[in-house]
Amino acid sequence: MQKTEIVKNASRATLQRILTQDRALRLKAANEAADMARALCPVSDNNTPGHVHTRDTIRVETEANGDVKVLADGAALWIELGREAAPASPFLLPACEIAGQEVIARGAKENLNIEG
Repeated sequence: MQKTEIVKNASRATLQRILTQDRALRLKAANEAADMARALCPVSDNNTPGHVHTRDTIRVETEANGDVKVLADGAALWIELGREAAPASPFLLPACEIAGQEVIARGAKENLNIEG
């Protein structure tokens, strides 16, 4: 079995454990996703005093039950999904998906002691 197939199988097997039992890892993944979302978020050229860029509202919140969320305010929904006047420029969902995959792959590699 190839290394990539081992990692894929291991990531499926460890996904539940990683995402439900390891709060620190969930928080790390959420912070990585928030950082990535900030980098991906389009920024307007509106620099008037008082204007808040959506990128600057991206944050991580942890709930009492341990759930972790990556959130953004303002026009985030319009930017992410688009609207009639402007096409979608997804940044939150792709960032969360990529960060989640990276955390799962790292967790699988650590569990199997795989390098590379």
